[in-house]
Amino acid sequence: METEQYIALIIDDDSTATSELRKGLAAHPEFTVAGAATTATAGERLLFRLRPDILFLDVELPDMQGVAFLNSIKERIDWRMSVVFYSMHSKYILSAMRESAFDYLLKPFEQEELDGIITRYKENISKPQPLTAQQPQQGNALKNCFLAATITGYRMIHVEEIGYFEHKGLRKQWHAHLSSGESLCLKRGTSAETILGYSPAFIQISQSCIVNANCLAMICGNECKLYPPFDKADKLTISRNYLKKLQETLNFI
Repeated sequence: METEQYIALIIDDDSTATSELRKGLAAHPEFTVAGAATTATAGERLLFRLRPDILFLDVELPDMQGVAFLNSIKERIDWRMSVVFYSMHSKYILSAMRESAFDYLLKPFEQEELDGIITRYKENISKPQPLTAQQPQQGNALKNCFLAATITGYRMIHVEEIGYFEHKGLRKQWHAHLSSGESLCLKRGTSAETILGYSPAFIQISQSCIVNANCLAMICGNECKLYPPFDKADKLTISRNYLKKLQETLNFI
């Protein structure tokens, strides 16, 4: 069985950082660095010529901020591409992730950090990406993710990965239940309002549960039933206080 091959593009004006990234990616022979640019202008030309699978983008470029660059081109991207912001400044992480980057790599990086990004990328790319009338292009798909504060740091999550959120545990923290089977504990202090603000697809059904409407298969009585792989979830009971809002959101007949 042939190994899937991926094209990578680097846009960074720091030649040393670009060289280190090339060396790090060499540990993953399925990834080919097809090009590198030192400015946003040159990078844009390369990007639309090479159509890379993954873009490593510096946050600070000589002619444009990386975030502004991504914002300027993402509506024209009609193929599946993931973006990893690559910078030595952690202060940019929030603004970068708000522009829907797939991940973030801080300079200088350890090989295991890059390996982790590659692993997450391959897991994500292996999932089917259904196209709908509301989501015809990758430019729109890039918006379908958010940065979540976890107990260990920040994690980029795609809405499609999440089945539901559950408020549980001794410390009563929110946990995101992912399609991988992982239960991701969010940072203490994360509120239901914060989670609901991540995506209009997230609907609160009780004080301790928020579901992803895209995963909702049916409602039986006062329980939500989700599509696989979330169909084995414990009872997702709709509280009376949230029923009316749920009906309005889902346009019950």
